[in-house]
Formats: sequence, structure tokens, C-alpha cells
Amino acid sequence: MKTHYNKYDDDDVSYIIGGHAGKPFYKKWWFYALVTLGIVAAVIVYKLATRNHNDASPKLIITTENLSTNAVGRNPKFQSDSAQPGKVIVSEATVNGKTLKIWQFDGGYAELRIGAVGTDDPDVIFATQAADIRSDNRGIVGAFVNRGELVSKGQAKKGFCAIIDGKVVVGAAEHSPYLEEAIEKGGYFFRQYPLVYDGLVIDNKPKGTALRRALCERDGEIIVVECNAITFHDFAQTLADFGVQNAIYLVGADAYGFHKADDGLAIEHGDPKWNQEPNVTYLVWKR
Repeated sequence: MKTHYNKYDDDDVSYIIGGHAGKPFYKKWWFYALVTLGIVAAVIVYKLATRNHNDASPKLIITTENLSTNAVGRNPKFQSDSAQPGKVIVSEATVNGKTLKIWQFDGGYAELRIGAVGTDDPDVIFATQAADIRSDNRGIVGAFVNRGELVSKGQAKKGFCAIIDGKVVVGAAEHSPYLEEAIEKGGYFFRQYPLVYDGLVIDNKPKGTALRRALCERDGEIIVVECNAITFHDFAQTLADFGVQNAIYLVGADAYGFHKADDGLAIEHGDPKWNQEPNVTYLVWKR
């Protein structure tokens, strides 16, 4: 009798020598019992093999090519604005041997900004570059909405961040209804590389290691996470293992930005020269 992991073929059993007085074996009652035991054994073997295979398999990875054009995550969660004055909480976590720097926001609200941002602005407690800058005309890469005005178009990067009515959503979609909603309601929208979609890792084409930064949704909270000297793939995997449900890239390497400590002191990151680009864009958090 043959045993298959994917199916059980009844044609594999016909006559088995061993009956009495030359009678076919299948007429014996214990033949059916034997067949039943064989089926049960085959099912058990199949389930054990499948379980072991699943345990050993890597986590599902999707690419931007097979990412659904309507995907935004099954249950996108929002970070609500708060009436209380905002402050930035900075911490670290180690995941898979990688050290993550984490910015969390207690109160305040988010918005986007085009052009230089200064540490002397008393309302801004956090700023980091959002969209990329084109190398040919120094324009903004991808669709960008600023206070309801569509100032740039493009959807080559399927990750997005929308800020509408003081709420932030992070997702991935080639065509997102949040773009139109941001225009209609005077909100904000920009595109970047998607890193994590609904808890799954998304692979991107850029290679090499560098300082990477991401805007993440984790347990309903919007956070910014940074990791030094890491590839796109490993960064996305680390974020997923950290429990991030959705994440998009923020410009890393030496992109300029800062956050303010409780005493108001501005702690900068990156190279200030990038703050002079006419079309540099920032995700900022305000009091």
C-alpha cells in the first residue's frame, strides 16, 4: 500500500494474498479495519509532516510587485491627536541582535512641511525627512499633499502616510483613497517605500547597508524607529519581529532632523546641509 502526503488513492489497494480458500481478501471484515487504520495512519503522518514543515519555514515575504493595489492592512489603526501638550519619549530596544532607537509621542499632533525646519520653532518637538528628493530636478518623489494641495504626483513607491483630521495612518497601496481624502479635507499625504504590511515583510529593490529609519504603526501607536548599518530587508524583518503591523520608510542615512528633550534642548541627527534643499519635506510633531 502506498502512502501519500497530499492524498490517499483508493486504487492503491485491490487484492492482497492471504485470504482463506482463495477468496478475495477484501471480503474479510478485518480487511476494512486494516484499511481504516491505514487511512488514519496516513492522515497522522501528513499532519506531522505539514506541521514540521510550517515550523521550519521562514516568515512570509511579499514584494512590491505582488502587493495588492488596494491593500491598506486589514485593520488600519490610527494615532489620535491630543489636547495635551506633546513631548517626545526616546528609548532603545534590542531585536535579533539589532539595536533600535525609538521615538514615541505623548500628546501633540503630526503634520507635514515643505522646506527648512528650524530648531528655534517652539512648537516643533520632532522633525525628520519624509519623502525622497529627485536627483534630476530636485523635486519631491511621489504624491505629496500639503494642507489639501497636491504639490507632487507619482505612485512608484506604494507605501504611504496620510494625516487627516489630526490622525495618522500608515499603509501600502498603489491607489489609496486616503490621497483623495487628504485633498478634500485639507490634510497631508506622502509616499515612501513600504516595509511592513499587516505584519508581513515587504522586500524592496534598494540594496546595501545604511542607517534606516521608518514610520511605524505598532499596537495602535505611531512611532518612528531607527537602526544603524542594516539592509532594507533586515530592517523590515526586525520591525516585523518587533511587533510592527505597518511601516513605511523615512529617509535615513544622513538626512537631517531633530527632537527636543524635556528641557527644550534640540538633539539633532543627520547633516544640516540637507535642510537647505528647497523641496525637502519633513514629518513634524508639534506641541
